[in-house]
Amino acid sequence: MLEQELDCGTKMFSNAFVKFMDNIEQARSELKCSKIGAFYRGHSNAKHTLVPFLLRAGFSPEKEHNLYVDCYIRWRSFFERSENSWEILSIMQHFGIPTRLLDWTDSLATAIYFALSGDCQDPVIWITNPFNLNRANKASNKPRILSIGLDDFPDYEDCFVKLENKGAWLYKKPIFIQIPWLNKRISNQKGFFTVHSNDKPMENDSKKFVRCVPIEKDAIPGAKRFLEYAGVNEDIVFPDMDGFGRFLKKRYNV
Repeated sequence: MLEQELDCGTKMFSNAFVKFMDNIEQARSELKCSKIGAFYRGHSNAKHTLVPFLLRAGFSPEKEHNLYVDCYIRWRSFFERSENSWEILSIMQHFGIPTRLLDWTDSLATAIYFALSGDCQDPVIWITNPFNLNRANKASNKPRILSIGLDDFPDYEDCFVKLENKGAWLYKKPIFIQIPWLNKRISNQKGFFTVHSNDKPMENDSKKFVRCVPIEKDAIPGAKRFLEYAGVNEDIVFPDMDGFGRFLKKRYNV
């Protein structure tokens, strides 16, 4: 069925790309994902683990505190619309500042874009069922994602920045949260986040709830064509002058 949908009467996609899409479907089925119940993350290298930058770099609580405060003071104008510390943290994350957040998206095309970006070596797509993961990791007694600003949820500053409150975070394993899309990048990338309390890779800590699907070398041309048809490019993923500049360089082979 999926092969027929992708073929459309002509050989638009290679067998390798069709197989990749079948593997995505198989992973979704194993995770018991509903039609909208799968989140994705693209890695350009299969060796990269599901650990946030801050924890992968071994930041101490004091260093995390200083980093957040430094950004808050120097970048205050960027955070004027932010109503809480999680919103500030999400903006930091999307501008490349180390945080204990890990980006996910409900858009497979966006995940494929990131998997094929930069120095692409053995690209993979990670898939998870965020609803079942949250229930299993005791973020909720129901399969749901916690929404910052709507749910009664502890403040990031209270749990991680105020050093006297060390240990206030209640969750030992990664949990999914939904932060309002105040930033255009987050909105266009359809961003969601897992919050991590330690540097244990998510694929080990919550392995029942994630699957890894490789993008084989022969499937990469088809994946790039898929992105072209879906209209996912630098200008969409990074909706600012920086992203537009990357888009033009790629379009004109600079």
